[in-house]
Amino acid sequence: MDKKKIIIYEITCTYSYMMDEQGICYSLEPWGSNTKHYKGYDDGGQEYILPDGYRLAYNKYGERKIFDPTGRYVSIRHDGGNPMLVTPRKAIRLSRVEAA
Repeated sequence: MDKKKIIIYEITCTYSYMMDEQGICYSLEPWGSNTKHYKGYDDGGQEYILPDGYRLAYNKYGERKIFDPTGRYVSIRHDGGNPMLVTPRKAIRLSRVEAA
C-alpha cells in the first residue's frame, strides 16, 4: 500500500502581539508575510508519512486539516522537534520521509 505523504511546516513565531503566541508550532501552511503584529519564518516544509486511516481534507471553512479514521479533526503538536498528531484518545509521532 502506498503511504500518503504530507508537507508540514515548522513555524517559528519570533514576535507577536500576544507573548504566548511566540515559539515553535507546526502547520500545514507555510508562514505568511510578516506584519506589524507578527514576525516569524518557517523551515520550508518537510515531508511526513500520514498514518493509515488518516487523511488530509478541507474543513467546512476551506482550511486544510488532518482527520482521523472516525472523521475527527486532529491537531498537530510540537514534541521535541517532531510533529505529533493528537486526538482525544492518543498521540502519534509522525515519521519523516527519507531523502532518496
